[in-house]
Amino acid sequence: MIQHTAKPIMKRIVEAEELLKSIHDPEERLAIENYIGNLYDSVHELEKTPNTFSFENYLGAKEFNRFCSRRISYERKWFQKFLKDKKFHEIYLRNILIGQEEDIEELSDFSFPSDPPISRKKLVEILYAFFEDMGFVDLFDQYYRQQHIFAIGKNQKGNNVGYLEFNPVSKSGEIFVRNFKNDVSTLKIIAHEMGHVVDHTFDQDVPSFNQQVFASFYGEVLSRLFEKRMEHFLLLNNILPSSTKDAIVSSAIIHHSDVLEALIFSLMSKDCLRHYEYFSWDVDTFKKKMKRHFLDSFNYKQSLRKIQSADITNVYRYAYGDIISMFLLEEIEKNGVSGDLFDYFMERRCDLFDQKFMFEGGFEPEEYIRMYQDEIKLVKK
Repeated sequence: MIQHTAKPIMKRIVEAEELLKSIHDPEERLAIENYIGNLYDSVHELEKTPNTFSFENYLGAKEFNRFCSRRISYERKWFQKFLKDKKFHEIYLRNILIGQEEDIEELSDFSFPSDPPISRKKLVEILYAFFEDMGFVDLFDQYYRQQHIFAIGKNQKGNNVGYLEFNPVSKSGEIFVRNFKNDVSTLKIIAHEMGHVVDHTFDQDVPSFNQQVFASFYGEVLSRLFEKRMEHFLLLNNILPSSTKDAIVSSAIIHHSDVLEALIFSLMSKDCLRHYEYFSWDVDTFKKKMKRHFLDSFNYKQSLRKIQSADITNVYRYAYGDIISMFLLEEIEKNGVSGDLFDYFMERRCDLFDQKFMFEGGFEPEEYIRMYQDEIKLVKK
């Protein structure tokens, strides 16, 4: 059942706190401490109470400093690898962006009528049918029936978003959906977060989990794969077709923005990135730094605002998550989740970024653009 109260979360916090008392391995402690701290935040959000929880007070100063040091060590590894591969990202992402440009202009002209509303019962039926089709219905059933899916607010104006908190030691987690609605957006969110569940549940030890969560470029690949597959599943079965087409258009526009932001970071100097100089830039400085890379019509003000509010690691996770997931989607729609490319990705998904991985996997920009354009063709039918 979809949960609306924090009671099941409090039970899991108590269980995790008891587990933590017997854990001495630093990797496992990092993962469980991070899980507990994030669950406390979710409790306050569900109950609409002021968040007075202090993670530093909870752990104590000494243990909190150790926690921060362990997290920072992973983030430092990510950043150092990013700087080494910066030129690759610049060339690769520029080619993606150039291939998208013409289609992005066309997407702004699409408009779709609204679909009739569906009930909560129908929403759950669609989810079960989708995960049956994907081969993960037992896992979804476990999360649904054992109170692992939570709605934070519902049917409010504006977008809804989701997130997963996961304990890699006990191999269980909680899915949260903000502004829960019985619509395509919620179907996509739950599919997306269940992609993370699959990612963390199978063939992933705790150090690999930490590596993927804190230092991997590939942490959003399976989640985006499940999300894209949900869109195709809905269209194939003529379920909420107008809303699904609208969602595909929105996703294509958002991904173009992710690639653009990632490219901008790739164009910055290493010293600028190391010292976070871009946080102090005004629009004129940004334009001076970037004008040779973009057309005169480029919106510098909007782009500067985005990069100054962005988490650089997330920008790259979502940019590459969308790119690689498109290749996996094409394969699983032919072969199911047992093809060579899917297996190749699953074996390497927790690694640091690797140019060789991109070449050997066949993740070429030209092929991605072809699949990107095929997605857009779906909304024209």
